[in-house]
Amino acid sequence: DCIELLHFHIGSQITSIRAHKDALREAMRIYVGLHNLGATSLHLLDVGGGLGVDYVGAGTDDPSSMNYTEQEYANDVVFAAQQACDEAGIAPPDIITESGRAMVAHHSMLVFDVIGVNRDQSPGKLENCVEDDHAVLHSMREAVEEIAPDNLSERYHDLVHGRDEAASLFSLGYLDLHGRAKSERLFHAGCLRIGGILEQMGESVEEFEDL
Repeated sequence: DCIELLHFHIGSQITSIRAHKDALREAMRIYVGLHNLGATSLHLLDVGGGLGVDYVGAGTDDPSSMNYTEQEYANDVVFAAQQACDEAGIAPPDIITESGRAMVAHHSMLVFDVIGVNRDQSPGKLENCVEDDHAVLHSMREAVEEIAPDNLSERYHDLVHGRDEAASLFSLGYLDLHGRAKSERLFHAGCLRIGGILEQMGESVEEFEDL
């Protein structure tokens, strides 16, 4: 009763439909055989990957092509499963495929170094907290309000602690999504204030280099 799925994988970029047909025939013999041995809970067939991509458009079994279409492949998979199960008098399986190459080969991704960054440096209006807001949000807002040239590190540590605490509360279900978002906005507002003060002072502090 524990066996639910039969899986096989014959390789990648299978160029000949005959290889698929042979593998499907053998797999269905195993599938039916397991049913006959008592594995009646078996109901899934994972035919793995192998569906090719005709990179050159030749329609042959050349390594860079394939001599079948996606529709022919799908037809053969379904037919092999249906035929074997009909002959054995059992229900056909649900079929799973892992045709990764066929899914992504026609797509591309461009990766390059970041050449510039635009940051929002405007402090904006400090967000208010309402009575129902969690205490951690009130503490973070107070920390932002109290930021001054002589306590930058202390208030920054308060904000980091508040943000981390808000994240933990959110994970545990004690803070809703709105509250989590407000904690991030308060943290951002505090960082902008600290950055603005440092710029006015003309100082560079290692702890705040990323602000």
